[in-house]
This record gives sequence, structure tokens and C-alpha cells, in this order.
Amino acid sequence: MKKLFSLFLVLLISVSLTACSEDITLTIDITDVSLIEGDAHTIIFSTNDTRTPSFVSTDDSVVMVDELGVVTAVGEGVATISVTSKTDTEVKLEVVFTVSKLITLTSTDSTINLVGGDTYNVVTESNDDFTYSSSNT
Repeated sequence: MKKLFSLFLVLLISVSLTACSEDITLTIDITDVSLIEGDAHTIIFSTNDTRTPSFVSTDDSVVMVDELGVVTAVGEGVATISVTSKTDTEVKLEVVFTVSKLITLTSTDSTINLVGGDTYNVVTESNDDFTYSSSNT
């Protein structure tokens, strides 16, 4: 009789634990993000899981992501970050990151004063094409 009671008790506890288990939920704040090279963005997520989800980039040459969901824009392009529950890998969301090139323009001159008829050759360096324009032409 004791064995039967013990077996019944174990069965009752396992049914109770199974009935109490909750489906894992995962939500994120945004699904499309635009960044410029060098920018960072933290993926804001909410979950009822006791474990932090995993974060994986489809292209580390575009964006890199750490274990807390902090994304760093590395290079121009488009990449997807998968946010996946570690408890239930079927629970998965994606964030698409579009990274634009950071264009730099440097000059040795910060201010140039000209009077009518003067000309000046501005020396500049850039990592992309650019054109000059004036607000007073």
C-alpha cells in the first residue's frame, strides 16, 4: 500500500508541475533599426523566462552584438539579429539593422575670411565624395 501511495504522490506532483509550466514569451521594442557606423543600440526585450535570451548576428562585418543585446554598427550593410529563448529555442524574434557609412570630412582651416574678389584653396580630406557649396553665391 505504501508503494502505491508513493507512486500516486509522485504522479500527482509531476502532473501538477507540468500543469503549472508556462509558455515562454519574448517581446522586443523594435524590429527595424537604422544606424551609422560606430553607433550602438541596445535591444530592449521582455520575457517571462528566467534566462537571458541569446543574441546572434547574421553578419558580424555589419553589426556585432554582445550577450546583453548591445549592438554595435561595424560596417555598411544590412544584418539581422536573432533574439532566441535559451529555454525554448522555438521562441525567436528578429531585428533588422541597416548600417550607413560614416562620412568624415576634415580640413586644416576652421574659419576662412574672404573679401570680394579673393579666392582660397580649401584643403580637405574625406572618406567619400563631396561637393562644395556656399550659402551666399
